[in-house]
Amino acid sequence: MEFFIIIEMAAILFFFLSYHILKGNSFLIHEYYRKNVEDEDKKSSYSAFYSKALLSVAIGFFIAGIFKLFTMDIGLYISLITGIIIALLFINKARKIYILDGGNNE
Repeated sequence: MEFFIIIEMAAILFFFLSYHILKGNSFLIHEYYRKNVEDEDKKSSYSAFYSKALLSVAIGFFIAGIFKLFTMDIGLYISLITGIIIALLFINKARKIYILDGGNNE
């Protein structure tokens, strides 16, 4: 039961961060990544990708907590790994579109 509470609190934290990044608080993204996106219009789209990545982690954590509540350990692991993989795909796509400039990274 303690694990359920901890993982659901982590899910709420990721939902909170995702919401605030989506609403324009891009300072929550590390400056190293933000400084490589020059255009202001692109910064909002870049933040949206990060917001979606955090949202996928939050959903994965939330579902994992539900599985743990019903003691389905395999579902817990699958949902955690799936949420993290989806987040990494979103971040990788954002890097390719907004930072690497088609492969011309300085």
